[in-house]
Amino acid sequence: MNVGPGLRERKKQQTRQLLERMQAFEDDLLHAIRERPAGEPVLAAFGRFVLQPRGFLAAGAAGAAEELASVSRMIANSPALRAREAQILARYTDTLAGVIADETGTGPDDPRPWVTANALIGVHRALIAYLRQRILAGHDSLPDLALDVRSHGETALALLAHGLRGYAPQRLDTGPGDGLASQP
Repeated sequence: MNVGPGLRERKKQQTRQLLERMQAFEDDLLHAIRERPAGEPVLAAFGRFVLQPRGFLAAGAAGAAEELASVSRMIANSPALRAREAQILARYTDTLAGVIADETGTGPDDPRPWVTANALIGVHRALIAYLRQRILAGHDSLPDLALDVRSHGETALALLAHGLRGYAPQRLDTGPGDGLASQP
């Protein structure tokens, strides 16, 4: 596809702005974690931060929904941007794991900071994927999207807060092909 210089420059500018917003998100996230009140679990601080509408979801300006849809389409249609997003999210995870390890005084062989950071950033990844899917499906009401994302996030965070111990046990089929399952 042949694109003109104006469109190419607009895409470059959108990409720069997107990467700047992602860096600002990481900085703000780490600040929220580091500056949480004494005794507050990292999950609570992360949850408060990630459930707060920000960026386009907090914007009330006309055109914010279309800009969010445009950015979502741009990422969804670009393998390079999706790969860059994955790299940035991996960096978020590593940096957050380092902050948690420093705060807890754990050594490099302790998996808990890294597992915790992966679970938390996994919530963020799930929210990004959910929001992108909703936008690409044509949902454009920012207040409704913000509420939907918050609800989705609360569900994910509740799973982490209650632990994974009893989640998704293997189901036992009652018979071949009947589609029914019984719990032990």
